[in-house]
Amino acid sequence: MYTPTSFVETDRAKLHDFIQQHSFATLVSQDDSGPVASHLPLLLSRDAGPHGTLIGHMARANSQWRKAEGQNVLAIFHGPHAYISPTWYAAINVVPTWNYVAVHAYGELRLETD
Repeated sequence: MYTPTSFVETDRAKLHDFIQQHSFATLVSQDDSGPVASHLPLLLSRDAGPHGTLIGHMARANSQWRKAEGQNVLAIFHGPHAYISPTWYAAINVVPTWNYVAVHAYGELRLETD
């Protein structure tokens, strides 16, 4: 994800708060045919592991879990977003933009089947 340095957040507590408040994520992995994504609720255990651990449930009928075991995966947490019109700026010759908040969490997928 392209993130201008002025928008980078490194405070782990703030990132964890965001994940807990916006816990419905897009989980992205890779299989032989390319990227695979599922939309899942993921709960954060802040104190498990060095950066916290995400815990979720994926339906057995969802084929993503079969090939994602042991892979590095990406969980994308989406927050508020809105269109910003160039008319909102005091400056001239500006372009529209889209403001949004998102957190990308990377880690290894481990399956629990109990």
